[in-house]
Amino acid sequence: MFCRNCGQEFSSGEPVCPYCGSPGGKGSHYCPRCSHPTDLGSVFCSNCGATLSGSKTQQEHSSSFYQTSQPAPGPYAPQPKSKLAAVLLAFFLGSLGIHNFYLGYTSKALWQLLLGILCCGTVSWCWAIVDAIMILCGNIDTDGAGIPLGN
Repeated sequence: MFCRNCGQEFSSGEPVCPYCGSPGGKGSHYCPRCSHPTDLGSVFCSNCGATLSGSKTQQEHSSSFYQTSQPAPGPYAPQPKSKLAAVLLAFFLGSLGIHNFYLGYTSKALWQLLLGILCCGTVSWCWAIVDAIMILCGNIDTDGAGIPLGN
């Protein structure tokens, strides 16, 4: 677990951060899962997608500093990738690994692209068909960031 106040890693059983003395889970500067700096008022980590519980909303932050006549914009919520788009990309452009680029599996996509170029697409096309079937069956059900695939 990472401290939300200073970003240092500490045991989740400790009630306070040994580095800054902040109570566990308090603060809004860093993600507790990956220690990536977070934006003021974000509900999700922009790096790993973790829910940032206990963080103030943008409206609460803006009202504490100044009065605004317009409502603050809503927090960024990562949108799920489409299963249908991933399957269609696998069938039509799968030998180049385009479906893996779409889903965020960049290293897998690069290997598939390299294999597609070196073997004229035959081996990597079979790999893409297997990937498409796995997406349809639900064996591949999240994207590279761990967000579940949409319909």
